[in-house]
Amino acid sequence: MEKLGKAKAKAAREEKQKEQKLEELVLKSLEECTTPEDKVKLLLQRHVESEKNVSRLTGEVRVLQRHMESQQREKEQVQRDLNKSVLMRDKLQEVCREQQRIIKSVKNESMLQIKVEEERRKESQTKFQSSLNDVQKSLAKNNEENIKLRDYNIEMTKKLKLLAEQYQTREQHLEKLNEQVQLEAQLHQAKLNKAQVEAAMEKEILTKLVAQLLRKPNRSGKAAAGAASHQGSNREGASVKGTVKYLHGQVRRLPAIPAKVERSIRKLQG
Repeated sequence: MEKLGKAKAKAAREEKQKEQKLEELVLKSLEECTTPEDKVKLLLQRHVESEKNVSRLTGEVRVLQRHMESQQREKEQVQRDLNKSVLMRDKLQEVCREQQRIIKSVKNESMLQIKVEEERRKESQTKFQSSLNDVQKSLAKNNEENIKLRDYNIEMTKKLKLLAEQYQTREQHLEKLNEQVQLEAQLHQAKLNKAQVEAAMEKEILTKLVAQLLRKPNRSGKAAAGAASHQGSNREGASVKGTVKYLHGQVRRLPAIPAKVERSIRKLQG
């Protein structure tokens, strides 16, 4: 506002100086005129020129006023925009300050969280290293046990292999003994079968012989009834009966003929 008052005062002084210069020029021009008619004529010309200048300047002033009004409106608009900008700047500054406070708070929280996470990481790393050491110790112990077990397994494998070889040898020996026993059993069975066959044949022969002897006393008794004495006949009958009795005893002592042997004898007889 003070600047505007100074500008108006300066413009008034300049206008006044122009008017003084113009008066001086008019007076000099009138001094050059000799007659009053020339002076009047000169003044009329000056007046007409002044009117023309006034009209021209009035138009220019109006244009300048319109331009100034437009500039004023633009200035007001710019001022409003400036005020808005200033208000927006203040708001933005407030927002920026708030953001800075938030960022600072977040930064502090982040640093605290980072510190906590770092401590956790160190603790986890320590636990992990401890667990790793335990695992390594366990692995070393397991390796030692595995080596011992491997040596024990190798030793047991050798022993089992030796036992298997011994068992196989014994099994082969037992198989040979079994074969030998089977052969001896077959041989004894063959001898037994032969003996049974021979016994059966002898029993059959004795049975037939006994039957013949039992029939012979009857025939001989009838034939000798008329040719020999009664005493001699009794002695011969007693002798035959004793022989028959002896043969019956021998037959009973013989073993029973098996069905298989009996079938074999019948096949031979048939």
